[in-house]
Amino acid sequence: MIMLSLLASTLEKYTPHELEQRKIRKQKLIEDRRKRIEDSLKLKQQKNTLKKENIIIAGKEIEISEELFNLINLEKNN
Repeated sequence: MIMLSLLASTLEKYTPHELEQRKIRKQKLIEDRRKRIEDSLKLKQQKNTLKKENIIIAGKEIEISEELFNLINLEKNN
């Protein structure tokens, strides 16, 4: 019953055009949020693929990309 009264009061406050505009604005906000979340997940996945490896050269530990680390190991093995 409370939900019906809330719906009725909302319908009284806004014209059909305003309700449509609110609906469109809400859908756009949802789409924007979904896009931000997807972009954030893509960025995290990219960071995970660029893992770092620590190696010691001349007594100093340095951080290099995993791909470079693998290339160095291939050169050592050949």
